[in-house]
Amino acid sequence: VQQNKPDAAGKACHLMISGISKMIAGAAVVIADRLTSDASSRAIATTTDKDVIGGIALTAASAAGDEFYALIFCFTPMMSI
Repeated sequence: VQQNKPDAAGKACHLMISGISKMIAGAAVVIADRLTSDASSRAIATTTDKDVIGGIALTAASAAGDEFYALIFCFTPMMSI
């Protein structure tokens, strides 16, 4: 998950591979939802078999564009958590 917005082309960005990160929702999210990304790279909940999940919601988001926090981990195939 990108953690900053570089101020010029060619500058490096900071990435979160695992840990707690602020996210932007692509749709409503509730606490403990398994998360994947939509076509705009925003976090959305998933229950679909074989989806790739990259985190679990720690707080809720009521609509697309809302900020929330999630526990991020390296992408894995859908698994029981």
